[in-house]
Amino acid sequence: LSMTDLALFATSIVFWWFQEHILHRKALHSNFDRMGKRIHEAHHDRPYHHVSIDSAELIMGWLLTVHVFLRAVLPLPLALSATIGYATAGLFYEWAHYIVHTKVKPKRGSFWARVRDNHMRHHKINEKYWLAFSVPGIDDLFGTNPNVKEARREKIGK
Repeated sequence: LSMTDLALFATSIVFWWFQEHILHRKALHSNFDRMGKRIHEAHHDRPYHHVSIDSAELIMGWLLTVHVFLRAVLPLPLALSATIGYATAGLFYEWAHYIVHTKVKPKRGSFWARVRDNHMRHHKINEKYWLAFSVPGIDDLFGTNPNVKEARREKIGK
């Protein structure tokens, strides 16, 4: 592996983190009526112990699309490195999202506790905020990590 391979692997993981936030905000919480949005709304209706894991067909179709795009702009070895990084981030997201919606209780103060708390705030306090998942700190960058009390007041209109 070259340094370029490693850089593309890492860059595609970071890209996933930002894409995750943007797609969550712009597609899953948009005003447009579409299948993905309806599935996401059903997920919000049952946030505990209901996990909406994407189907293998959707995951493989998405990864194939990403790989075809990457292959169009990169030589095959580099496209593979970027695709593997992107897939790693995506599969981490799927696994972590599954765990967050189970009865697993992470150790207080751990990274996993922050992931769970961040995601449950999004579900239970205010859907406009806490849109990041894999890396909760992304919400700080996008301004979607407000004070919990303020977000709760905003939700109920007070």
